[in-house]
Formats: sequence, structure tokens, C-alpha cells
Amino acid sequence: MHPTKITPAISNRIVTQEILTDCSAPLVLIYSDTSFSRDAASSSSWCDDARVDASDTSYEAVERLARQVGIQSTDFSSEHDRWPVYQRAIQEPSTFDQLKRCIRDEQDDVVAHSAVLLVLERVTADEAEAWLSLLPMTSRDHATVRASEIQVLGRAIDSELPTPEVDEQLELWTDWLQRRLVPHLDAESLSVLAARARTKKVRTASAQRLRTIQV
Repeated sequence: MHPTKITPAISNRIVTQEILTDCSAPLVLIYSDTSFSRDAASSSSWCDDARVDASDTSYEAVERLARQVGIQSTDFSSEHDRWPVYQRAIQEPSTFDQLKRCIRDEQDDVVAHSAVLLVLERVTADEAEAWLSLLPMTSRDHATVRASEIQVLGRAIDSELPTPEVDEQLELWTDWLQRRLVPHLDAESLSVLAARARTKKVRTASAQRLRTIQV
């Protein structure tokens, strides 16, 4: 049986608990939840030459965004100073137009990639494409997979993810999705994860929840 093709569309649900957890995390923790590395970022090439050298950047877009979200600072030369601005903006959709400008010009590909991953959990499927297009191809592929997996997660939250699909698709799903499915699956689907999930952590969590709901 051929596996179902994963499409680059996302659910229009907001996975509130997870996005707030990620948004409050330090930048290094956001990096650790992706398979995209600085080595990959440094070798990326932009189709539209959107990136500019640090020496040519004034950070005016970030300064405007910072004012919109109530952060007072005048030095955004470090990604660790820009990241809190992006974190705050991700939680305020009214700033998204300006946030797009910042991500488009962001010099650090990992920062841009991490910000887009978080935004994807707050936008509709139709809106996702515009955010994905801000990324270089080296990280866009990973973000596109994340977008499609957010759609799968939304279906699980709505109890619309059937066990046969879990059984067929499990090996194709990333650790990120397998881990986040655990709280939302029924007993039959949890049995699949408990037996075949990629990591011991997910298998153990699935088995523990399975025992809880079977009591």
C-alpha cells in the first residue's frame, strides 16, 4: 500500500499550548527542536538574493518591529537581541506584516527558520505559503514538512486521525510530530506508537498514556 502523500498545507488551528511553550524558550532551545543546522544555513543560497551582508544592514525594520511590540532597544546587531523581538511579534498577529520584512532580511538563516516554524502554528494553510517563501531552499524543505505535520497534528487534536493512517505514515513522520501526537491519540493509535515510534522516549510516553486511558 502506498503511503499518503504529505502536502505542504497546514491546519488553520492554533496549537496554543505548544506555540506558547516554544515562544517563551531561549533561542538555543528553538534551534535544538529542528533538524536545520548553522552549517546548512551557512551553505544556503537565496533564489532572490534577499540576504544582505551584516555590514550593509541598518536594522531599521527590526527597530520598527521592536517599537510595535513595546521593546526598547537600539542595538540589534546580535541575533540574541533580535530574537526576543521576533518572539513577541509572533504572539501578536497585528505585527505580522512587519515581521515578514524582518525575516526576509534576517542575516541569520537559523533565526529566520526558527521564527517561521513558530509562525506556522499561528497562520492558516493559505497564509503559510507566504511565510515559507521567505526561507532559502535549504531550510524551506524542512519548514514545509513542519507545515504539513501541523495539519496532521490538528486532525489528531480534532480526533480525525484514523489508526490506519497512523500505521501507514508513522515511519514518515518526524520525531517532532510523533512526540506531539501522544496526548491526542486514542488507545488503538497509541498502541502503534508504543510499539513502533522512532525514539524510546515516545514509545515510553505512548505506553504510559495507554495504560492511563485503559484504566
